[in-house]
Amino acid sequence: MREEITVEFNGVRLSFSSTMLLRSVLKTGIDIFTALDVLKDVTKGIGSKITATELFLKTYSSLEKIAGKKYAERYRLWHIYNVLRRKRKCLSFAVLVGGPPMVGKSTSVTELAFRLNIARVITTDAIRRIVKSIVKERELTVLFYPTFEAWKYVRKENPLSGFIEQARILSKYIGEIARKSVLDRIEVAIEGVHVAPWILKEERSFAEVMENAVCFVIVVDDKEAYKKLVASKLARE
Repeated sequence: MREEITVEFNGVRLSFSSTMLLRSVLKTGIDIFTALDVLKDVTKGIGSKITATELFLKTYSSLEKIAGKKYAERYRLWHIYNVLRRKRKCLSFAVLVGGPPMVGKSTSVTELAFRLNIARVITTDAIRRIVKSIVKERELTVLFYPTFEAWKYVRKENPLSGFIEQARILSKYIGEIARKSVLDRIEVAIEGVHVAPWILKEERSFAEVMENAVCFVIVVDDKEAYKKLVASKLARE
């Protein structure tokens, strides 16, 4: 049976965790099978103890050898970020993903959160439910309509008018969640149809941490295929 490996960090000895090392390697965007090869290569030559610096250098070297310089450099940059954040010399980051229903927002954010070790994942639907619970319906009536039927309340011909109105109201809360998370050095991912970067950038709270935020909008190029997908789901429901 192999002797337990300990990692020395700032004078403290910690048990080596292959899972934690694997998660740190996956942050580079490498595929899981190559990441496992890197993990195997790193642990192959380790004795009963190793310093945190030695472990980083060995992992960097294995990544460069097995996956290439690009992934090794990504690993180095993530390492620098973690060190600076731990010393409270940099803020964290926020990832925001928008797009229409059924384009893969939740799936993408779940995978991203796993790879980047983002503990806080929030949906705009959850934010809307919370806001609805603390305001009176007559104050923000548009929030109490289904997102893509809210145009009926706004009473405008544009079917997106209700969605835009909801997005404008919720952007205040989305921006504040992103701002507070970044300033508190907690990584956060926010996803949902109400993530509209062109509206969010107008919010003062979000503008404060915009340099620490990455926004994506997932779209579908094939409109007809998307219509069939939506129609198929509605039929099943």
